[in-house]
Amino acid sequence: MRKLLYRHVPKQLIERSKMGFWIPIDYWLRTSLKDWAENYLSVFPFKNENYFNYEEIRIKWEERILCKRNRGLPLWTILMFESLLE
Repeated sequence: MRKLLYRHVPKQLIERSKMGFWIPIDYWLRTSLKDWAENYLSVFPFKNENYFNYEEIRIKWEERILCKRNRGLPLWTILMFESLLE
């Protein structure tokens, strides 16, 4: 099977190290999931439970909206944790 692959695919692609799979979370939070995240953060149902510093999360969200920093993964993690508690 590998010999057949060498006929059609460049050698450097076959023999390179494995690479991880990139998920465009920050892009999704800026596009298709932006309204959902905005709405969720505006009500943030568990903000009184003291799991997270709500004001700090809002600051991180604003930084992400203004494209100052890529905060996609930490924000996604918090959003998923909070949505699982619902």
